[in-house]
Amino acid sequence: MFASSSKHSDQSVPLRMIRIENGFSPGAKSSVVRCPPCFPSNRYKKEDQLPLIQALIDTDLSEPYSVFTYRYFLNQWPQFSFLAMDGDDCVGCIVCKLEKSANNVLRGYIAMLAVRKDRRKCGRHAISIRSWICSTFPERQNELGPTRKSPLKKGLGSELVCTALQRMKESGCEEVVLEAEESNRGALRLYGNLGFIRAKRLEKYYLNGSDAFRLKMTL
Repeated sequence: MFASSSKHSDQSVPLRMIRIENGFSPGAKSSVVRCPPCFPSNRYKKEDQLPLIQALIDTDLSEPYSVFTYRYFLNQWPQFSFLAMDGDDCVGCIVCKLEKSANNVLRGYIAMLAVRKDRRKCGRHAISIRSWICSTFPERQNELGPTRKSPLKKGLGSELVCTALQRMKESGCEEVVLEAEESNRGALRLYGNLGFIRAKRLEKYYLNGSDAFRLKMTL
């Protein structure tokens, strides 16, 4: 399962890590995956959708989140949460929030990202991550390295993140942050390919005693 999970203040129940077992490999040849198209632009709209998100995210967790953790995000910031549906099945989701930080910066936060294992390469748009960054954030083109011979394509996880980033940017978001476990190389690779940097190392951040990286992107 994909995901970045984090600790929250308050209202805060620490979110647990959902690992990415098979991440993207820059420069690797992509295999053809034949599956129904998924559409991650379905914004969260009502409580009836919460069990779909909860079931997907809790699949790999030994201690499921409280329903109140989901409601904290989904009820306050539904416009920044999206579901990828394959018929009646939720095969991917992202849950985010957007609020002012202590430094008065409008900050987006990616709390949860999960994609069903057999749908990870089912992104709807066959465009490179580089092309998406250039079209969405033209001011950042100079930060990108040389073009790869085989540009990395967006899978469903990347597409969900891109959908959320675009919505947050349209709402005036200035930066986006999240936490990822240091050993979760798939998550670190996914976010790194989208332009996130490792801003800080957080020692013993998770309940299992493992460290985390705080990842950050300035929009």
